[in-house]
Amino acid sequence: MNERVVPAAALAAALAAATLASSSLAGQAPLGDEQRRGRRLYTTGAPASGAPIVAVMGEGDVEVPATVLPCASCHGHDGRGNPEGGVTPADVTWDALTKPYDTARSDGRRRPPYGRELLARAIREGVDSGGAPLDPTMPRYRMSDADLADLVSYLEVIGTVSDPGVGEDTLTIGVVLPAADEALAADEAGGMGAAVRAVLHAYFSEVNRRGGLYGREIELELVAPPATADPDRRAAAVAELVEAAQPFAIGTAFLAGADAEIGALAKELQIPVVGAIGLYPDTAFPLNRYVFHLYAGMVEQGEALAAFAAARFPAESRAAAIVHAGADRSRQVAAAMAARLEEEGINGILRREVADHEQQAAAQLAAELRDAGTAAVFFAGNGAAAIGLLEAGAGMGWEPLLFMAGSSAGGDLFAAPASADGRIFLSFPAFPTDRTEVAMLEYRSLLEAYALPPAYQSMQLTALASARLLVEGLARSGRDLSREKLVTALEGVYAFETGLMPPISYGPNRRIGALGAYVVGVDLQAGSLGPTVEWVPLR
Repeated sequence: MNERVVPAAALAAALAAATLASSSLAGQAPLGDEQRRGRRLYTTGAPASGAPIVAVMGEGDVEVPATVLPCASCHGHDGRGNPEGGVTPADVTWDALTKPYDTARSDGRRRPPYGRELLARAIREGVDSGGAPLDPTMPRYRMSDADLADLVSYLEVIGTVSDPGVGEDTLTIGVVLPAADEALAADEAGGMGAAVRAVLHAYFSEVNRRGGLYGREIELELVAPPATADPDRRAAAVAELVEAAQPFAIGTAFLAGADAEIGALAKELQIPVVGAIGLYPDTAFPLNRYVFHLYAGMVEQGEALAAFAAARFPAESRAAAIVHAGADRSRQVAAAMAARLEEEGINGILRREVADHEQQAAAQLAAELRDAGTAAVFFAGNGAAAIGLLEAGAGMGWEPLLFMAGSSAGGDLFAAPASADGRIFLSFPAFPTDRTEVAMLEYRSLLEAYALPPAYQSMQLTALASARLLVEGLARSGRDLSREKLVTALEGVYAFETGLMPPISYGPNRRIGALGAYVVGVDLQAGSLGPTVEWVPLR
């Protein structure tokens, strides 16, 4: 199995080059600019120019944006048509359209072959190559001459080009390693990436040793993101990976703060990112159909905490406050908590913002919340700030329940006042109880056979779960592989067990595999988590 680590580069140049490269075939030239723009228009209804395109339906001339009715939604990503609801859309591959003889339509009429001009007329005016009206279910599209030329150029090659990274005997998969955290020593940050790289190398070496997938060996192309918190630079590193290696998909991606930027890149390049690991998955509609997240992010964990509290501590939840740091992300988590509490019928929740590490502010806030009769605090901030609030409250006899994300709390909360014992609950997207004996036996076998680094086991297991999900999606897609087939196959995944995390399910309107969170109690006396461990599913 080949590996290569690709360094970072400037975002603008890398993105432009990667967009072009994403259309190429092994051993063939990439799609031309017109065809590349036409493919985007065909699949999404949005032209690269950004000019709006209108789809006109039926005799009543009902107008909707073309993004609602892109060509691919009926004719399929291969152009051969997707029969649905008794309607069989036409095969719009160039071979089918340009057969050198009259072709019978579904209504019995015959039509002559299409050319570029006749096809452009059909798209705009809704008449076939012989001048007869097309089926009324076929929209007429109002678009500029330039956009129409792009679309027709792509239709000349649709169904004849393969996706990048697919060879006869190999399949190239990209990997985004954990970023170097500026708060960590360089050797420690590098160790995380090395540990993930090692476990993925071991896992796919075993896949290849057993014959690969449909006779193709997996080749990994890895990117080591720069040691920066700048999400644009992280996205630039991924863009360069796509440009240099032309992977079929990105199989494991530690997004770490660049969720939106890397997600936008995947959407632009139409490259699936399978098993993404990040803190803030983009779940806004319309969904980014190319990114499949493994776990719930901070927003979803906030919702789970609110749902858990409302069910387990209804009285305390009705006298609750939401306290958050000043960062936009913290406000986003706080808003999700508030919305879920309201959904549970709990209104009138106090909302307060607190500055981290300001003891005086913590004391003032504790006094305010005590005087307001607050019995539960939902906290969207760091562990040190939460400790400050609990310590201030303990000094004045105020002992609320505390709910917050485990990744934000860190180990700080084990230093909470003794009076808080049994009153602190943390959320986690996964928990060691998910790990089955069989899955851990396989991991230990890889550990021994490939001398994996013993450190960062949790990150290694997360990468392993992501890799298993990718292999499942590829296996469901079959030998005749395409990115769209992989996306469709993953949308059909339901309750898939990796043995390392909660069951994974996706769908057309769902892009978080394990949609929910564990809520776990904190045992201050024992200095451990538990015994309360409850999975809270989300809709």
